[in-house]
Amino acid sequence: MLALVAFGGFLGSLPLALYLLPGLHHVDLFGVPLPVLVIVLPPFPVFVAFGWLYARRAAALEDEFRDLVEPRE
Repeated sequence: MLALVAFGGFLGSLPLALYLLPGLHHVDLFGVPLPVLVIVLPPFPVFVAFGWLYARRAAALEDEFRDLVEPRE
C-alpha cells in the first residue's frame, strides 16, 4: 500500500505541477513539448526502482519462509 500511495502521489503531482505552472506549456525541448516529457519520462525510472525494491523484498521473504519451513539438521 505504501508503494502504491507513493507512486500515485508522484504521478499525480506531475500533471498538478504542469497545471500550476502554465508557462511550461510553450517550452519545447528537442522539438518535443516539455509537458509531454515531464509526464512520460519520470515514471520509467520510478517503475524500475519500485520493481527492483519489490523483487528484493520478495526474495528476502522467500528466504525467511524457506528457513522457517525446512527442517533443521
